Amino acid sequence: MRDKLALIATVSLIVLAGCAGLMIHEAPPAETDSDLADEYNYEITEQEEISLEENITVFNYTQDIQITNWLTIYEKDINNEFEPSNNDTQSPVLFGTISTPTIDISNEEFNPITHQHTDDIIEIISEETDSIEIHNKTDEFNSTNEITNENITISQYDATFYVEDMGVEFDGYLYASIIELDEAIVISFGGHPEMYDEKDNIIELIEHTYYV
Repeated sequence: MRDKLALIATVSLIVLAGCAGLMIHEAPPAETDSDLADEYNYEITEQEEISLEENITVFNYTQDIQITNWLTIYEKDINNEFEPSNNDTQSPVLFGTISTPTIDISNEEFNPITHQHTDDIIEIISEETDSIEIHNKTDEFNSTNEITNENITISQYDATFYVEDMGVEFDGYLYASIIELDEAIVISFGGHPEMYDEKDNIIELIEHTYYV
C-alpha cells in the first residue's frame, strides 16, 4: 500500500544517513483557491493525513523515520446530469493534491519527488485514486503557479474513469504537475471524462495550488 510514498521516505533516509534520533518531516495539506473551487462547483470530499513510520536499515545504519503527507480530493457536482439523479453518486470529474514534505539539508531543500520519473508520479496518483486508470501521456505544456509565480509543467494523459455506484466507465483525460512550494512539494492533478470538458477549469485549479 502506497509503495511509492514509502519509497520516497526510504530515499530521504539514505540522503540523511548519519543524522541522530527520530527524523520527523511533515507536509501541510495543499488546496486550490477556494473562490475558484466554488465558482467551478468543486467541493472537498476527502482530506487525509498519510503518515509513514518506518525503522529502516541502510548500509548497517538504522534510523526511525516519520514522514507525513496529505491527500486532498475535490469532486465536481454533476449529479443533475445523471439519470436517475442520485446525490450520493461519485463524480467522475475531480481535482486533487498530494502534499509531501521538503527536507532541509545544509540549508538546501530536498524532496525525492522532484527527481522522480513521470511514470512514478502517475503511479502515486493511481495508488491514491482507485476510480482512475491512467494510460499514455499525450501532451505536455508550460504554465505558471499563480501563488509562487514559478513556471510549472503540466502533463496530459489518456485515462479511464470508473463510477462504481453506476457500474459505468468513461474515457477521458488526466492532467498532472509537480509544484514546488515553500513548505512542501505538491503533486497537483485533475481529470474529466471526454464528454465533459473540464480542461480549462482543472488547469486553472492546478495553477492556483498552495499549501494551507
